Amino acid sequence: MRDTAYKKEKRELTAYEKKMLIFFLKCIASEFSKIFIFSIVFSILGLSHEFWAALFFMMLYRTSSGGLHCKTYLSCLSLSFLILLSGILLGIYIHINLAFKIPMTLAMAAVGYFLSPVQAPTRPPLEDRLVLRAKRRTFISIMVFLVLLCITPTSRYNNIGFWLLVLHDVQLIIAYQIRR
Repeated sequence: MRDTAYKKEKRELTAYEKKMLIFFLKCIASEFSKIFIFSIVFSILGLSHEFWAALFFMMLYRTSSGGLHCKTYLSCLSLSFLILLSGILLGIYIHINLAFKIPMTLAMAAVGYFLSPVQAPTRPPLEDRLVLRAKRRTFISIMVFLVLLCITPTSRYNNIGFWLLVLHDVQLIIAYQIRR
């Protein structure tokens, strides 16, 4: 009796859900291996704290909006390293007045909303309702950054977050142009 009740409750994954599960597992393995490699490299460079802050902001922006996608693991590793290192170095050495950062961040939130999500070609396409959700999450994540920026405007880590947002929007613009 219990066995038949269990079978009634159990349902098969749809083809889309199966594709998404496989894609998700591949992404997790790839991302964790890159994080492991980067943590070693940035530790050697003496930029561990900056790396973790940069990774937080990169994940905040990219998880809902996507960005440039590479065809190979090595090219993805290289591009991710270049973006993280650039964001960290820009954040350390180039400081912009808060009065300029706030309107720039609002403009970048609009760009992020309109251009996201940029999906990997290997990912199954999103349904329209999920595209709208990704756009909203992108906008909200940038607004979360804006709040952090206003609370601690002189923080080195928030400056890294600002520059990573600039680089992220540049990625979205490039990816949008490639898709056209």
